[in-house]
Amino acid sequence: MAAGAACSSALPALHPPEGCTELAALSAHASAAWEERHQGDMWYSLAMESLRRGARIPVFASMPSKLDARQRASQSFILKRLSDFGLEARTVGYTDPGMFNPLHEVRTLARHCAGGIILGYRQVGASRAKTKGYSIPGDPRSEVTDVNLPGPYFAPTPWNQLETGILFGLSLPLFVLREQGIAGGIFDEGASDVLIHSMPMPREDWTGGSGEPPSIDNTEAEHSFDDALMRWQSIVWANYYRAT
Repeated sequence: MAAGAACSSALPALHPPEGCTELAALSAHASAAWEERHQGDMWYSLAMESLRRGARIPVFASMPSKLDARQRASQSFILKRLSDFGLEARTVGYTDPGMFNPLHEVRTLARHCAGGIILGYRQVGASRAKTKGYSIPGDPRSEVTDVNLPGPYFAPTPWNQLETGILFGLSLPLFVLREQGIAGGIFDEGASDVLIHSMPMPREDWTGGSGEPPSIDNTEAEHSFDDALMRWQSIVWANYYRAT
């Protein structure tokens, strides 16, 4: 959810955008791997039966409303994978219009979800930035002063942090995805026991539309996104059926 305002636009098309053949190939590979891994599993049987009936398990999706072409392609791919796995992404102001203040609406919707997925896309960027640090690096006895951050600085929407706190407080299983350069709070390794993973993204020079198909520019995301999603999906299904 974007800070301070709700987005009234409909969900983007739930298929890899034109030209994203690598994302589409990963989608097909993940479907085959998921089916092979879960054959004979109780949650797999329940999932398949629900999918045959057209049912979807609701999961809260924390994501900004303002995305560039690469981010929109990534978002569309992820939402398609959620649907393929029997999950339905729900977000205040995106799929569910709100009537009261945003935090109240987030909590109300989250209570009706079986899990949460956090999409940490770059929303703020600066070529140079400073943070508080010790004048002698690593020495907490030294004076606290401004320290220049190495390289450019990127930040996600602050609603990622707020919504994650609400979801964590409800004990929902979380899957955190972060675009390269995103850090801090829930996006820090070891900040919690939630699963944190690199965001699957098209190549940086891809701007949308047809033409030369892009590649996923993050090797970790390319090879392990499907496995990470399957692990979280299994926990979400188990959480849903325990609650019902």
